[in-house]
Amino acid sequence: MSLATWTAKFYPVTVVHVSKKTAAAHALRKWEGFRRQNRNAHQVGAVLLQRTLSGTSTCALCQYYFEMPATCVACPLNKVRGNKPCWDARSDERDSPYHAWMEKTNPLPMIRWLKKAVKYVAKTHKSC
Repeated sequence: MSLATWTAKFYPVTVVHVSKKTAAAHALRKWEGFRRQNRNAHQVGAVLLQRTLSGTSTCALCQYYFEMPATCVACPLNKVRGNKPCWDARSDERDSPYHAWMEKTNPLPMIRWLKKAVKYVAKTHKSC
């Protein structure tokens, strides 16, 4: 097991080949791979994943919705979070989902929100 096997399972298609309609599901699959048991199963450390797959260039949602300044207004993840981007903590959060991963290697907050984003896309973006 290795980064190659992890990638084959959790990041098999790069963001340039992902449609707008499937971007949230693609992001969720990647973040599911960040779970400890999945990292351990493939013998991939969190630091390696943080360095190689945690930026806007590897997030399908960011590819479609990231705007400067980083407002992410149309992003489904931003929408389900009450117009708060993944890198900005809501008033009911200690850390933003992105920072929970980067600072504490905890992907669960992002996974929870991405599941909601996938449902949101299914309801609202039927024609994308």
